[in-house]
Amino acid sequence: MPPMTAPESNLTPMMQQYRRVKREIPADALLLFRLGDFYDAQATGYCNT
Repeated sequence: MPPMTAPESNLTPMMQQYRRVKREIPADALLLFRLGDFYDAQATGYCNT
């Protein structure tokens, strides 16, 4: 997984929340965020298999 390098102060509240939750769950867990009517996995959560 690519490192999350942007400073927290430069992020939207949603991305700050994403990073906080991502740090709290196992590295191999899939984290989906609801954005309106859709669920999204952020770029840092994608992986190639």
